[in-house]
Amino acid sequence: MICCFYTSVYAQQLSQSSLYMFYPQVMNPAYAGIGYTTSGMANQRFQWIGIEGRPATSVVSIGTPIRKRKSTRSNKRGPKAAKTGLGVGMTLIHEKVGSLINSTIAADISYSLEVDQFNHTLSFGLRGVGDLVSIDYSSLYVLNVNDEVRNRTYINEFLGNVGFGIFYHGEDFIVSATVPKLLNSSLDVIDNTTIGRQVDHYFLSGAYSFLLTTDFQLVPSVNLKSTVNSPFSYETNLNCVYQELFWFGLLYRHQDAIGFNFSAKIKNSISLGYSYDYATNLENAIFGSHEFLLGYNIDWLGDRFMGTKYKRSIPRF
Repeated sequence: MICCFYTSVYAQQLSQSSLYMFYPQVMNPAYAGIGYTTSGMANQRFQWIGIEGRPATSVVSIGTPIRKRKSTRSNKRGPKAAKTGLGVGMTLIHEKVGSLINSTIAADISYSLEVDQFNHTLSFGLRGVGDLVSIDYSSLYVLNVNDEVRNRTYINEFLGNVGFGIFYHGEDFIVSATVPKLLNSSLDVIDNTTIGRQVDHYFLSGAYSFLLTTDFQLVPSVNLKSTVNSPFSYETNLNCVYQELFWFGLLYRHQDAIGFNFSAKIKNSISLGYSYDYATNLENAIFGSHEFLLGYNIDWLGDRFMGTKYKRSIPRF
């Protein structure tokens, strides 16, 4: 029974998000400190409202550059971009799914290199991850009276891991590839049997910004996901952007959900976001999933590195 339980609740080993395009650092360490601003965000997701034991996820992340070398190349849209740079970041995730609680801390370091005269930049990132996994066995309904789980009440286990990511971007596009956790760490052992294991998740995502008018952009994005022993999955977004201040988009997640998202910038330093998606494969999730986002950017590093305020040249997700 416990094997089935663990497989079902921990199959979603990495938290789901419908606003992934607004904070790539949570999955990809190569995004940490990629610009000339200190940026952070807080996210809260309530998934599958109406189902008992549904996932609830809280995320906080921050990233900042720590060293930049000024480029000698000009940028047609604004100030010069960095030629090379180092960035660091940190992400905290707390997720509860049924009787399982997973608390994650991730520390990132990234290195960015401008690769051509068009200000295309390639970034590499490394991540150290620690997961504190807790399971309250006493809250489980055990069918088999001989199941070993009846003799257990509660466990806490710490799992260490490492991740890697690549992030490539220009003025109008981004491409991201990442494996957030490379090691197959095992969780708990009952009678020499491992009841759970962290498996590799592979993510490949991209987006392109089409300039329709001076005020409007159309930004399609796609996120491809592959997990060991699980079906291939993908999700797509189509966003309309007005003056780089207001976003409205539609979401489709393969054989899982449809939805929409909305976000707005306030004084170019604070952003607010909301998404709603409806599960197409769960009849009891009558109220769908809700996700809320608060983001910020602080430009205090601009003068130190650039001699002028820096405006991020990549599409701001």
